[in-house]
Amino acid sequence: MGLSLALISCGAARRTTAVQGKSDADSALSETESLDPEESLEYARQRIDLARRAIAARQTDLAIAEVDLASDILATTEVDPERQPRLFKHYVELLRLLEQTRRAVTPSGAPVPEEDAPALALLQTLDRRTLESLSEEDVQQAMTVKKIAATCDMPIDCTPAVLRSIRFLTTDARKSMAIWLSRAATYAPMILGVLEEEGLPRDLAYLPTIESGYNPLAISRAQAVGMWQFISDTARIFGLRNDDWVDERRDPEKSTRAAARYLKFLYERQGDWRLALASYNWGRLNVDRAMAKAGTRNFWELTVPRDTRNYIPLFMAVAVIARSPETFGFRDIAPGPPWHYDPVPLSSPVDLRVVANCAGVSYETLRGLNPALKWSVTPPSERYVLRLPPGAGDRFLKQFAALPAERRSVWHGYRVKSRETLTSIAARHGISPEALAEANGLKPRQRLKKGQRILVPLLVDRTTDAVASAPAPPPQPRAEGTPSKPQVQPAAAQGLPVRRPMTYVVRRGDTLFRIARAHGVSVKQLCAWNRLSSKARLYPGRRLTIWRELQAGDRPQVRRAAGEPSGRLKHYTVRRGDTLFHISQKHGVEVDQILTWNDLADASAIRPGDRLKIWTKR
Repeated sequence: MGLSLALISCGAARRTTAVQGKSDADSALSETESLDPEESLEYARQRIDLARRAIAARQTDLAIAEVDLASDILATTEVDPERQPRLFKHYVELLRLLEQTRRAVTPSGAPVPEEDAPALALLQTLDRRTLESLSEEDVQQAMTVKKIAATCDMPIDCTPAVLRSIRFLTTDARKSMAIWLSRAATYAPMILGVLEEEGLPRDLAYLPTIESGYNPLAISRAQAVGMWQFISDTARIFGLRNDDWVDERRDPEKSTRAAARYLKFLYERQGDWRLALASYNWGRLNVDRAMAKAGTRNFWELTVPRDTRNYIPLFMAVAVIARSPETFGFRDIAPGPPWHYDPVPLSSPVDLRVVANCAGVSYETLRGLNPALKWSVTPPSERYVLRLPPGAGDRFLKQFAALPAERRSVWHGYRVKSRETLTSIAARHGISPEALAEANGLKPRQRLKKGQRILVPLLVDRTTDAVASAPAPPPQPRAEGTPSKPQVQPAAAQGLPVRRPMTYVVRRGDTLFRIARAHGVSVKQLCAWNRLSSKARLYPGRRLTIWRELQAGDRPQVRRAAGEPSGRLKHYTVRRGDTLFHISQKHGVEVDQILTWNDLADASAIRPGDRLKIWTKR
């Protein structure tokens, strides 16, 4: 029996044969409640010494009473191995000494009374002395567990810890267990198929119950993510992608395949499912060190953290309940929706809201089928298979093909520059700050950090076909060691509207409607670019930013200024009092050119200390 199991069975196994010894022990135990850990350990050592003396004097009943008291003292003494290493070493030594003393007073292999043979034979995996503390209800439950365990393809140990775990799941955690059983109905068929392909036990399909409750979006305090609770390093080793766009730890299918490969790897090295599951929870190297320290491969005899100590019994309890939920009172459990979908390959980014509208499904349903997506848009510059509800795939393809170009949208990543705001970025891309904030899950007035990555929506080119109709061309060869990065074409190259800022000074009699109509924009855009209410009053002299769309004849000049500047490159550091107008006059260039070269939203975006790129002819 291991150290942790000794505590479990000892604490509940107090003998009642020596009345005087029991009374004295109860009194002594109550006296230890006010002692600190060091004093408690010393008191336990004294009791073990008394037990060993009683054994030498053949006073068996007294020895058992003293062993039980020492067990109770150690079971209620909290010692932190990191903060109290010396005390913890003494604690472990006492546990070993206690176990030796217990074996001396209760030798194994004692004969079983014939009249108790049916129950005791069934419960032979339990510690012999623990049986005496079990009620009739406990014995009946253990018999049920033993019967169901025979149908499982994973080892199920009928230990006190497993019985307590079953009692916990069927009482205190009953509502949660019912929810988990319902979710299991959604994912179990898919998980079972993967386990069968990998040649693994079917009962492993119940492991997500204690990992995440079958929640693909679950995140632990250790930053493990997904249904199978992968940390980032392990996920990468087993082929799960995690980047700016996708976290495949949240993908039920891909994470299940990775978990199956990982569990198979652990079992092949440990050779025992208890040790493999402990390794999954605590780490293989930690389990290896615990086995080396204890000198055994028996999980129940290892010294492991509390989480891992509870992990194995909980899994066994869940497997038993899931095998026969009706036996434990789980009747009329409504199964969750089946995990079925239509795969639709996409060749360019698509907004999930557009997909939901075209497919006639809710946005929430779409996100539920595609939990790996970090944004409300599919990844750019790659083929991505999007999941739609069964039957919705064909409807989406037809509706999306007929969708007007202005109602489609593509997105690309944008890295925030110094002093930029949602308003300035939204203005540059011709949308409202509210729409930009909503697309990125931000508040409209939330401050951005330099280097922060956000999504920026643009109108789709009328010639773009987001639905993949043919295999993607093979990737172009690149130099070894060069990472592949998504390439986003500029708006002009895609045939999208190209806008450049201009400053308009309000005159007497101007209104938002009149200014908007004169410049070919909407009032909503004008308000968004300048953070105005649609009912705002304008005063003469106020300066407004207007992002006007360049005409076809203007585009070559703009594209040449932005993409192929001519002349000599110079870096200019903005000084106090500088304006873009003065800087442009000083270097003989236009304000619009400086804005384009430095990707600035407007003329007010510069601050002292900023470095500007300027191509001069001088």
